[in-house]
Amino acid sequence: MKRFLYIVGVILVSVLLICGALIGALMSDTVETAAVRLVTAELSRTLGTKAQVGKVEYRFPARVALRDVYIEDQQHDTLLFAGEVYAHFSPFALKHNEIRFSHVRLSDVVSKIYRVQNTEYGVQTDSVDSFVWNYQFLLDAFKSEEQKESQPLKSLISVRDIRLDNIRLQYEDYTALLSHATMDLHHLSETSLDAGISELAGEVRKGLKGERVKEGKRERFVVEDVQARVILNDTMLSVPTLKASLPQSRLDMSGVEVRFPAGDTLYLSQSAHDITFALNFNEAQLVPSDLALFVPRTKNLKRPVTLRGSLTGTLDSLAFDNLAVRYEGRTILEGNVSAVGLPDINNPYLRANLIDLHTNAARLQDFLSQLYGRPMRLPKPVHRLGDIHYRGLAEGHLHDLTLHGAFRTALGAITTDGNIRSDSLFEHMDYDARIVGRKFRLGRMIDHEKLGTVTVDVSSQGQINEGVVRGDVRAHIRQLTYNSYTYNDLHFNGRYDPKRYKGRCYIDDPHLNASFDGVVDLRDKDPEINFNLRCRYFDAAPLSSTSSPLFRTSFALAVDMNGAKPDEISGYLVLDSLFLSTARDSVLMQQMTLLASADEKGKKSITLRADYLTAQLDGVFRYADIVPASQALIHHYLPTAVEAPKRELYPVTFALSADGARLRDVQRLFTAPVTVSDHPTLRAEASIEEGREPFVAMRFFAPGIRAANTPIHDLTVTLNTVDTLRHTGAAGSGQAL
Repeated sequence: MKRFLYIVGVILVSVLLICGALIGALMSDTVETAAVRLVTAELSRTLGTKAQVGKVEYRFPARVALRDVYIEDQQHDTLLFAGEVYAHFSPFALKHNEIRFSHVRLSDVVSKIYRVQNTEYGVQTDSVDSFVWNYQFLLDAFKSEEQKESQPLKSLISVRDIRLDNIRLQYEDYTALLSHATMDLHHLSETSLDAGISELAGEVRKGLKGERVKEGKRERFVVEDVQARVILNDTMLSVPTLKASLPQSRLDMSGVEVRFPAGDTLYLSQSAHDITFALNFNEAQLVPSDLALFVPRTKNLKRPVTLRGSLTGTLDSLAFDNLAVRYEGRTILEGNVSAVGLPDINNPYLRANLIDLHTNAARLQDFLSQLYGRPMRLPKPVHRLGDIHYRGLAEGHLHDLTLHGAFRTALGAITTDGNIRSDSLFEHMDYDARIVGRKFRLGRMIDHEKLGTVTVDVSSQGQINEGVVRGDVRAHIRQLTYNSYTYNDLHFNGRYDPKRYKGRCYIDDPHLNASFDGVVDLRDKDPEINFNLRCRYFDAAPLSSTSSPLFRTSFALAVDMNGAKPDEISGYLVLDSLFLSTARDSVLMQQMTLLASADEKGKKSITLRADYLTAQLDGVFRYADIVPASQALIHHYLPTAVEAPKRELYPVTFALSADGARLRDVQRLFTAPVTVSDHPTLRAEASIEEGREPFVAMRFFAPGIRAANTPIHDLTVTLNTVDTLRHTGAAGSGQAL
């Protein structure tokens, strides 16, 4: 028995000695040196590039450490340098020709990533698609066995857990918006992260998408002096430091905290109400021109904008409180913004409470001048508004917003209400809006002395499709003061489309009762104006500065005209049942008809038929040249009477005939120094052209004229500039001319 125990003891000691000898051999310098050579050779062979391992350490029973690992990319630049690669593997998987790592840790790593030209196709091009990452050969080397059977290690390696400590990553990619970045990864594991960013730069290309652009055509953006650190664990995401300096801007958003339930790091959306945020903007100073790379229009805005506020709440309910925006040393915006229903960005419930949005015409004009890079002048009426303050509330879903607010100006207040609904792409929008102004000093705004205040209520519903607005409008001018008299109840109802309006307007006031129905259509080459105006009564007494009335009138007016320009207008105007009454007398004109025709060459024909006047005008002229042509004619014969026109004239040629009837009925309405008898006649022809002798021929006949209580009978006046005498003749009884 003793001998048996002795033999067993000898065997066990021998096994232990043998195992110890094997372990000692594995941990000896000779074996480690051989292992270094083997690993280096195998890595270089597998990757097809230079790889070095400074030292290999084996730790019983299944742990190995590689020190000073160096791998080059195929451009002979450093791809990876690791101070230590520590791995814990499963020795039982070796019998299945597999290497299973249960834990891998990389420490003190420097890595450089960038794009290189892909020469696989044999031809180098400037397309972005022809560039690949410098680590692409690693991915190719470890493809699956089915993809590439010539490299047996590819499907034999698996890693369950990896941890990174003290990593510096350099990134370069001129084909992307972000072209250069440096990140320090202090710690990374499955449940925690500690990283910092110390450099950030980028560029944008002006060429077509997918093309490489020459260096001279690139525009770069650079973020300088970045101080950022991100810490992540199973209960919190913290950014204790987040500071950045752009060329002119300074940002400070330190102290960010995001808290979530333990173990929920990878499933944030499932517990959105439990994830809390805290973010402070500590006087972030932003110069808009620094954003010109992304918003080119801001490249001329050189003055800083200061932001202040705090972002708090949960992932599904965020609130931006105490938001303040300062520009040029003045606070231009104060308010609070909240969003409920996140992280679904397509359908959150938004609420924006603008406490004060403040500006004036001078600041707005200066801002627009900087924005567009040229002097901008806002109309004087805008300047007369003085300081403009807006206070309002916008709430609802992103595609269904309701707006309430009020503008306060030096001339009065205007309140606004509305609702905007849109599709998911904001290509189609429906709106319902209302604007109310009470005793707004409109006359002061447009610098009209007689025009006073206005109280108006305007509502509109319509659609906006791809920037084109169509809709209905209803306006009720409850009060409008003019010449110290206040008109009441003026209504507008209509439908507007691009370059077209169709509607009705009516007023019911003790001094004015009228209605308007019509269409103004400017869509076609020949615009159309077609309307009916019915004035049931109009008393001009409020327009008089004295107690005596001016006149009273009623009429019906119908207009149907079209033409691309005023000189091409054709159509008719009918004035029916015109009643005119003054303190002296009254008159009724049954009808007046005006017919007009014109062509593109300037040839016109105008016919007027009325109870008291019939006239015909034919010729080639422009309406804008009638007054300058008359001025040129008078200056030609009486140079000292008037000055010559200051602009070049188009030729003016016309023939005019006019016959009056029953003019005394009209003349009894007013007091005039000269009166004309019932049936005067006028015939005239003229031709006026720059650089030529003008021609004018005229004959005027009146059976009688009374001037200063002196009668003149059978008066005839003729004028003919062709006659060398250029005489004026008068014939008749009474006083000679």
